[in-house]
Amino acid sequence: MNIAILGCGTVGSGIYEIITNSVPSVKVKHILDVRQIETEGVKQILTNDYNDILNDSSVSIVAEAMGGVEPAFSYARDALKVKKSVVTSNKELVAIHGAELMKTAKDNGVNFLFEASVGGGIPIIRTMKSSFEYEKVSEIKGVLNGTTNFILSQMTDNGLTYDDALNKARIEGFAESNPENDVMGYDTARKLAILISLVTGKYYDFSKIPTEGITEITLNDIESAKRDNCCIKLVAHAKILNPETLEISASVKPTLIKKTDSLFSVNNEFNAIILNSSYLGEVTFIGKGAGKLPTASAVVSDMLEIMKNDGKDISSYWTNDSLG
Repeated sequence: MNIAILGCGTVGSGIYEIITNSVPSVKVKHILDVRQIETEGVKQILTNDYNDILNDSSVSIVAEAMGGVEPAFSYARDALKVKKSVVTSNKELVAIHGAELMKTAKDNGVNFLFEASVGGGIPIIRTMKSSFEYEKVSEIKGVLNGTTNFILSQMTDNGLTYDDALNKARIEGFAESNPENDVMGYDTARKLAILISLVTGKYYDFSKIPTEGITEITLNDIESAKRDNCCIKLVAHAKILNPETLEISASVKPTLIKKTDSLFSVNNEFNAIILNSSYLGEVTFIGKGAGKLPTASAVVSDMLEIMKNDGKDISSYWTNDSLG
């Protein structure tokens, strides 16, 4: 199967690396990027014209790894309209335009998958679609951002200041040059909104979620938490208050976590997602939530899922009807 990758940054280069080294059944036919990339193998398939991809009938799947809303949305929509499935790790794209892209995919007999948009390498979306099909999820709680968790872990375990911990996160590849979306909590709010939409089947606007980041956390705050046998983590929390009206309480904020809480030991770039449901009760998923290869691996897993289910509709869905 031939695929194309949009963007050859952190995630895009990770997708290329995994496919080249470990997935012989998939060939990267095109990589779209405006930069001149000299990586061996990439230069020969590099293009700055998206029409090269749209017009190539041999390309079955497009992996969007550009980030942001535009042109990622237009490119994803156009690919779906010419019957190419799309996979993405772009939580901003999914949180804002997910319903429209899923409908476009369905209308054209292809798939729009976004496993990597929440939880990095944790297969939470596919699990919710399959194992939670008959469950009624009443609560979602978790650490959904590997960058902020890495920073807070470094402050807690190694006594680093916020600025030093952020610089270390950049060096380790867990933080962007502009980390605002992560450290201000916006990335976490988008991921929580995606999970709420999956649970309810309706669009949930992430901008309605009260959101507080970690930029004001100091070492004094960290030490105070330690004295109370706690740690501080950026926690996303949503609770369905009324299953009939789908009234929801949601928030993203730094939270004191007790040692008895399962989130206490989730450190550095790891994420954790806790679902409370009608029959299974409380279930916790833990895995790497930041970094080049864990995220890229989730994108590649979506490609392979599409290949295994050739011609079948395996997308998740929610409507454009807004909650709240």
